[in-house]
Amino acid sequence: MCRRTNRLKAADRGKKTLYIHYGDSAFSKAKFGPVKNRNFKWVKPDYKSGLWASPVNSKWGWKDWCESEEFYTERLNKCFRFWLTKDAKVAHIYSVQDLIDLGGYKSADSRRYDMCYLDFEKIAKKYDAIELHLCNGEHINQDLYFALYGWDCDSLLVLNPDVVKAA
Repeated sequence: MCRRTNRLKAADRGKKTLYIHYGDSAFSKAKFGPVKNRNFKWVKPDYKSGLWASPVNSKWGWKDWCESEEFYTERLNKCFRFWLTKDAKVAHIYSVQDLIDLGGYKSADSRRYDMCYLDFEKIAKKYDAIELHLCNGEHINQDLYFALYGWDCDSLLVLNPDVVKAA
């Protein structure tokens, strides 16, 4: 499934990452709602909060997941690519500990797969985006997968529309 690590190699440090969003052919600030937490416990913010994307070079991105699960594949024909501005503040998540360091807290309900919940409204005050690095070499990081059950793939959640720069 995953074929390479997403941790930056020395030669890649400082290079921009190109991201891709599926379902729309262009970015629109009008579709970008304010960041809000959901009214119930879940690992994602409210539906209109933020912009979801994956790194273009990801070995397990949104397109890969949709095709493997036969989920919204009809929406994969519309997409746009973008970069983040150089001053964008991005929280990178490689482990469950990174989630906890970001202010996440684990569910006390064992039926919830040890999910880790985030306060997206609070995070948006400090960071412009959250990038999840779910693949660690050849495999999905299972602990991280279940902690953020529902993110499903290498993902970027943009919290501030001002850091989106068209490719």
